[in-house]
Amino acid sequence: MKSEHCEESIRDLIKHLKFENVKLPVVKQILGKWKFLSHDLLPLLVFHNKDKKLSFLTLMMLVQLTEIPAKDCESVIKNEILGHLTSYKTVFLEPRVIDTLMAHLADCL
Repeated sequence: MKSEHCEESIRDLIKHLKFENVKLPVVKQILGKWKFLSHDLLPLLVFHNKDKKLSFLTLMMLVQLTEIPAKDCESVIKNEILGHLTSYKTVFLEPRVIDTLMAHLADCL
């Protein structure tokens, strides 16, 4: 659910992901373990799809969370993140998620 600090919190997470060490992406690893994308981020996008500011921030974070790890990333963490990326594929296939993403894409076009 959207709280009063939601947008600020997402901005902070985006900032941490942006400046994260590519060899040791701990923030991305932790958010994957917590299933943040499927339990928190996508529900925000789907249920608050009319809130353009929140949707934009959510989409920015989705882009960062779904990036493939760098080649020089630690192998244990890289494998874990690749596992998270694989699990994200099934979450993106849910009908409401696809509808929301397509609606935002249509707005941009």
